[in-house]
Amino acid sequence: MALLERIAGLDAAHRQRQVGLQAAVGMRVGQLFRDLTPADILEPESDAVETWLQRSTTLLGAAQGRSAEYARDYYDGVAHLFEPEREIEHATFEPSPIEQLRTSLFVTGVVHARQRLKQPAPPTRESDDPGIRRQLDILQSSFGTQALDLSADDAAGAAAKLSAEGGREQVKATVAQDRRAMGWIRITRGVGTCYFCAMLASRGPVYAGDSFDESDARFEGPGQHKVHDNCSCSLRPVFTRSTAEIPQWNFDQIDAWRTLSKTLRRPPRLEDWRADYASRTKAA
Repeated sequence: MALLERIAGLDAAHRQRQVGLQAAVGMRVGQLFRDLTPADILEPESDAVETWLQRSTTLLGAAQGRSAEYARDYYDGVAHLFEPEREIEHATFEPSPIEQLRTSLFVTGVVHARQRLKQPAPPTRESDDPGIRRQLDILQSSFGTQALDLSADDAAGAAAKLSAEGGREQVKATVAQDRRAMGWIRITRGVGTCYFCAMLASRGPVYAGDSFDESDARFEGPGQHKVHDNCSCSLRPVFTRSTAEIPQWNFDQIDAWRTLSKTLRRPPRLEDWRADYASRTKAA
């Protein structure tokens, strides 16, 4: 079996484990949020909200540890394709700070819910028809439930992203101390990937911490492996400069970025890439 096929098998297995973990944690965080009431959300210092935050951050901390464990297995699998007997010394796993987790969940869940609850509710009107009155009452009472459901989904998406952060950080930290590793590459789902992750995949392998200082300014958020809520991208260590370690889908994005740069005669902006990516995926 060719090297690229063997690596692709490891990529797929790792993605399956990470996505399963993300789905389970996101679902649980969303379920816990749906136990809250509009009154809980609107209360400035709600015990119910605090309980939700504590339970959710505990779940996230455990999930990040499991994600990092999966990443260590993945790292070993890739490394052993090149040196089967090598013992990998992994970096010590460092979970995200609790305050960072709390802030992300609070904003995506509670703050979003408060904003939605403050929107005007559907207007009520009088009617002599009992059926119409009953429908209006249901519409009015469901307004708060809808706001909480949407915000629960937002919090679940943030939780899914943060769960997999354990694995991404584990790979990045181990690469930094592994003398045999040359860098890491972003691994996506391939076809169906969002434009933002496709843009980051177009960077190819990151061979050094400062390799993309200039391009990083065009990408949102801190760090080098920027992710969005619900993102399931992972990082894979790179051990050679051979193209055999780069998935074809990543090559396609690298070529597309270069072509777009030549067409524009300047580095593409986010909106340039988004439009180009949409036209390419639609044509496909």
